[in-house]
Amino acid sequence: MLNDLSSFTRRTLFFQMLPFGLLLSVILASRAGLDDTTLKALLVILVAFLVLEVAWCVGVIVVTRRADRRLIAEVERGSREIVEGRVHPRTAIGRVRRRRVKRSKWTSVPGTDPSERGAYTLVVVLDVIGDGPPRMVAALLPPALILGARKQFLSLKLHPEMPEVAVVDFGVAPQEVAQTANADPQWCRERPRGNRLVVGGYLALVAASFLGMVAGAVFGSAALILL
Repeated sequence: MLNDLSSFTRRTLFFQMLPFGLLLSVILASRAGLDDTTLKALLVILVAFLVLEVAWCVGVIVVTRRADRRLIAEVERGSREIVEGRVHPRTAIGRVRRRRVKRSKWTSVPGTDPSERGAYTLVVVLDVIGDGPPRMVAALLPPALILGARKQFLSLKLHPEMPEVAVVDFGVAPQEVAQTANADPQWCRERPRGNRLVVGGYLALVAASFLGMVAGAVFGSAALILL
């Protein structure tokens, strides 16, 4: 959900460009001249374009929200297992990458003052280097501790079975963690997992967009012939 979005991104772009392929077929057909039959077919395709575009927008919202809920549920479950000692976590250093504006009702973040926890926690995405290939993990933090946390180094406990789940270890001061990370050659030599790797390469995205438009143009042309 964090480190590999290639299939989701390609499908999204394919279906996003599909209606525009239909629209392209309408434009090409209109340049060839219009009669009553062709005009009716063009109106049908235009309606299909609007329906597909609205369906795409709604679909992306629904799928994204479901993915966010799955991520939060996984982070909550994995964090509980780490905190309750049901698994043996590995330790690593993580650097805050971004804050996701998604709330969790699980507030028992270890090492924090209960008065700072509030009614919810927020999902924070961190880069991890040194525990296998560079990757991103998610952890829960109270809102009060997230302010100013961009690119801050934190000590993490990584779930052994959920590679995208971690718990922040507040037993180690962030300043000490930063000194350790700055002295670690891996943080200088290896690059965090970038967006290009997450989406599976930009060339593949261009190809998915092109195929979506071509497929839409083919469907539109076939509809013009059959209608």
